[in-house]
Amino acid sequence: MSIAVPSKPERAIETLQATLHVVQARHERVEADALVADWLEILAETVQEREPRGSGMTAAQEDRLVRSGALSSERLASAKARVAGGSLVRRLGESRAHTLADSLTPSEVSTLLHIDQSTVSHRRSDGGLYSFTVGRGRRYPSWQFVDGGGVLPGLAVIVKSIPKEMHPTTVRGIMTTPQPTMRAGGASLTPRDWLLGGGDVERVTAVFEGTLQG
Repeated sequence: MSIAVPSKPERAIETLQATLHVVQARHERVEADALVADWLEILAETVQEREPRGSGMTAAQEDRLVRSGALSSERLASAKARVAGGSLVRRLGESRAHTLADSLTPSEVSTLLHIDQSTVSHRRSDGGLYSFTVGRGRRYPSWQFVDGGGVLPGLAVIVKSIPKEMHPTTVRGIMTTPQPTMRAGGASLTPRDWLLGGGDVERVTAVFEGTLQG
């Protein structure tokens, strides 16, 4: 397995130390070495993608934002400091670590759904399961499965509505965060709980479709 070396190893190490426990905490069910290898792939990807490079704007652009009132000088300075300090990299790494930790291997999906791994692969190819790749492996987020074996109602429709370029961490965030358009008993529900409670799948697909329009 080839892992690119981050341009700032000390930041990578700090990120790893801050988040590796998230990965390790879950895994009686998988080999720890394989899981850590997957996490290192995510870490390298995260640091390479998001290595801080200032605010990403020119001085003129920053000045225009402040003068227009869209952003105060204090908020701009705070944002730049957080980027320079690497906190956004750490948060991104933590989110991706949670996504990895909260997912299943093909073997685990096979056991959960009482089907062989070939059938798991076919269901994924047909759009009946959602997955993502890490290195040379494939993972299946646990939000799509229900206790006792089975998948969420309307899962195939949801999988079809997920933009292909959307990161699995974003998908997980949507599916596990209460949405204002999904309410029961006066409270907002996550799309997962909404579907488990018999809610219509169109409310969920509308959230993903809205990300394309935004």
